This record gives sequence, C-alpha cells and structure tokens, in this order.
Amino acid sequence: MSPYAVVCPFFATRPVVANALSRWSYMLLPPLVLIAIGLLIPIEGGAFGL
Repeated sequence: MSPYAVVCPFFATRPVVANALSRWSYMLLPPLVLIAIGLLIPIEGGAFGL
C-alpha cells in the first residue's frame, strides 16, 4: 500500500486542511497535475539522462 493512501485520508479529514482543500483545490490541483505529467514524461523517456 502506498504511503499516500494511508496519510492522505488522515490529513484530508482535519478541519483546517479540509477547509483549505475545499477552498483552493480547484485552482491548485490542475496545474500541479499538469506539471507532474510534464516532468514525468521526459524523465521516464530518459531525456535528462537520469
């Protein structure tokens, strides 16, 4: 099991985090996902020699 699968539900149910997610997730998550995909493709393709 992924550590994120264990930790994320714990943090998402905290009132402060849940409030921030409900308020800002629509603005933060799409760019973060697109940046992650944009980095993952060249890294996995070996473009950087990693």
